[in-house]
Amino acid sequence: SFTGQDCQNCPSGHTTLHSVLSAVDYPYAEVSHHAGYYPDMFTMAEDWQYTFFYASSSTYAPAVMVNRNALQTATSPVSGISKANVTTLLDNALASKPYASMKLESAFNPDTREVTVNLYIQPHTNMPTDKTVFNVMLVQDGLVAYQKNGGVSYTHNNVFRGAVTDNAWGVLANYTPGYNVEWSKTFTLPANIRSSYWTDETLEAKGYTEDMIIWPTVPENMRIVAFVANFNAEDCKLNQIHNCIEVKLGESYTHAAFDESVTGVEGIDADAERNVNVRVENRRIVCDEASSIEVFSINGQHISAKAELPVGIYVARLVVDGKPMTKKVVVK
Repeated sequence: SFTGQDCQNCPSGHTTLHSVLSAVDYPYAEVSHHAGYYPDMFTMAEDWQYTFFYASSSTYAPAVMVNRNALQTATSPVSGISKANVTTLLDNALASKPYASMKLESAFNPDTREVTVNLYIQPHTNMPTDKTVFNVMLVQDGLVAYQKNGGVSYTHNNVFRGAVTDNAWGVLANYTPGYNVEWSKTFTLPANIRSSYWTDETLEAKGYTEDMIIWPTVPENMRIVAFVANFNAEDCKLNQIHNCIEVKLGESYTHAAFDESVTGVEGIDADAERNVNVRVENRRIVCDEASSIEVFSINGQHISAKAELPVGIYVARLVVDGKPMTKKVVVK
C-alpha cells in the first residue's frame, strides 16, 4: 500500500484495507510505502522509486496494489483503497498462476544483531517473461508517530525500511524448473534506520531535522518479506508479483508446495553418467561435444558463455546430441 503521514484520508483507508484482510483465510505479506502523498519521516529512497507504478507525475493516498496487478479499467497497478477494489484485486491475485514456491529462513543473534537470510525459490513451470527478479525487503511494525487525522501517537505498521537486496527492483536470476534459485545474505541490523530519501537540501525544504527521520529498530517488530516478480522498466503494468513469502526476524517459513527434495546446484546434474568433457579454459567453460552452452551462477544468474569467469561455482547447461544436460563446474 501507499500512504503518507500528511494524508488526511489514510487512517480511514488503513481501516478499510485491514477490514477486508481480516476476513481472508490465506497468508499474505503487506508492505506499506510512505510515498503515495508527500515524502514523510518514514520515506526511503526505494519508496519514492516505487511511485513509478502510478504511471503519472501525480500520486495519491491511500492507495493499494495486490501483486502489482491492475484493475481491468485502470491505467496503472495502483488503485484507490475501497472494499470493492481490494476485494477484486485479492480475487484476481488468487486466480493468478504463482509459477514458483518459496522457502525463507532467517536467523537473528540478539547479542551481535547479526541477521542471516536464506531464500530458496523453486520454479514449477517456466516463467512468463525472460526477465524475472526476486526481491527481499525489511519491514517494521509498531512505529508510533504523527498521522494527520490519526493524532500524534498513531501506530504505523508494515512500514518499508529498505531493500535487503540493496536495490529497489531486485535481483535478476534464471528460473529453470527442476532446481532452486538460492540466495543468502548476512547483515547487521542497525540500532536505528535513517530514512534514506532525505538529503540536507530536502530536509531544509520540508522543515525536518535529522533526528526526525531516524527511527529505532525493534527486532521483535521486524519482518523479512521476499517475492518473485516480472521486471519491465518501461511499463509499470508488466511487473506483476508471482508469489511472496514473509517471516518474522529469526523465524522461517516454507510454502506448502515447496519440494524439500529439490536442491540447488548440488542436485541438478541431470545426466551424470554421460561421458562428456566439460572443462575450464582461459576462465571459460568449454565442452567439445556440446552444440550449445549456457552458464549460470549458483544464484541462477545468466552469464555470457564468452565471459571470463571469476573464481566460484557455476552451472553449465549443455545440449549434447540434441539432449539437454547440466553440469556443475568449479572455476579455481
